[in-house]
Amino acid sequence: MRLEILELQCPKIYDKIFKHKSVVKLQVLSQSKILGEDIQEKQKVAEVTEGIIDSTRSGYVPVATLASILYFCVSGMFHQSSASHPVQHFCL
Repeated sequence: MRLEILELQCPKIYDKIFKHKSVVKLQVLSQSKILGEDIQEKQKVAEVTEGIIDSTRSGYVPVATLASILYFCVSGMFHQSSASHPVQHFCL
């Protein structure tokens, strides 16, 4: 209601107000678009990095498996013969 009255009474002021608002809206939209494109680029880089990390991580699985087997073998071996101190068990 107020906007209609303003438009009828002062069309120049009305035009200036809404042209300014539309310019601001366009600036916000263009900044949002730029930010969205930047985020998409960063997501692509993150996906590539994640793939590299996953492939590197999978390379450590066999070593970790063997290390855990070795640990429990040595632990079981010294647990059966507890003649030595527990701290000395892993000082090989």
